[in-house]
Amino acid sequence: MAFNRDILKKEVKDRLGSDYTPIELSDDALNGIISQTLRIFARYKPLIRHENFTASVPGVNTFDLPEDVTGIRHVELMPGIAGALNNGLALENALLSGVPMYIGTGTDVTIDISYLHYRRLWLKQVSRELASDPDTAYVKDPVTGIWTVYAFCTAPCWLDVTCTIEHDENLTNLEHDWTWWFVEYVIAESKKTIGEARSKFDSIPVAGGRMSMNGAAMKQEAEAKIAQLINDIQGSRVDMFPRWA
Repeated sequence: MAFNRDILKKEVKDRLGSDYTPIELSDDALNGIISQTLRIFARYKPLIRHENFTASVPGVNTFDLPEDVTGIRHVELMPGIAGALNNGLALENALLSGVPMYIGTGTDVTIDISYLHYRRLWLKQVSRELASDPDTAYVKDPVTGIWTVYAFCTAPCWLDVTCTIEHDENLTNLEHDWTWWFVEYVIAESKKTIGEARSKFDSIPVAGGRMSMNGAAMKQEAEAKIAQLINDIQGSRVDMFPRWA
């Protein structure tokens, strides 16, 4: 069975103890904890989608992204090799178009790496002066919330837009490998909420006497678990430099 919100809520209540959970943690409170966890999870594990466009007309091209796109992380512009823009070696046309060049040496041909680097810088500068250097920009409409990508091209180009979208509120599109983290975080936040409520009283009256509350200890345990889980997910980010102990 696929992971979803109902499965998560049942597991949380079972782990906390169904005898007292409905009393100390209402369904509305649990839904709020799940929504907050989803927002925190999206900060470290955003849901990524690629949108592709073809700019076939020279000049400025505009592309509106779908309404469910919440942000743009990267736009990759891949132009064709436009030989008419530059005379000379096909190698230089490839360099100007951003084609990766693999340098090798052999008995017949050797290529000076420093030549390629400085030659490419010169070609790019000339292209900018001639307004022939392809470029992109993107902006979000403050009223509609629609993201628009602008691409300037002098030849046909292909755009790959890496964008983010919202996670499903029913949690059906969570990464399978991270559902365990999600469950543990919701349980820790639930314990913290219950602990905060219990810590308001040292004890409560029961039949034949009073019962002491463990709110402070429960809250402390939950906060330690939350810190551990945040450290775990933060350390898994691929956009951070390696960390050494």
